[in-house]
Amino acid sequence: MNLAFVRNESQDYSQLTSTHTRNYALAGIAVVWILSSENATDALNHVALWCFGFALFMDLLQYSIGAVMWSGFDAFKQKDLKRQFDEDSKKIEAADFEAPYWFNWPTMTCFILKPIVVLAGFGHLLVSML
Repeated sequence: MNLAFVRNESQDYSQLTSTHTRNYALAGIAVVWILSSENATDALNHVALWCFGFALFMDLLQYSIGAVMWSGFDAFKQKDLKRQFDEDSKKIEAADFEAPYWFNWPTMTCFILKPIVVLAGFGHLLVSML
């Protein structure tokens, strides 16, 4: 086992988790809407609907924050490496460096919150149906 294998497994599972969480959130919204079909105001007042909506917002936020942070880090490192290697593009592309240890915390926070909020939404939906 090596780091490439570990990273690949992590990416596979996180992609599946995000996809399933998104699908369950959309399904939860549909269930709330169907159960509240008599009155749309009831659907909007349903805590589960807000949980599912929040999970979808966290999904969007995770990918948006990640894209902006990694693009910014790429631009920063390119500028830094150009100074370091005097514009030698082969050395710049081959350079090995680490991201700060805290760099993935914002996206990981969103990633962890998504399934928790979806589960809370379904829990609230089940309790409200009893």
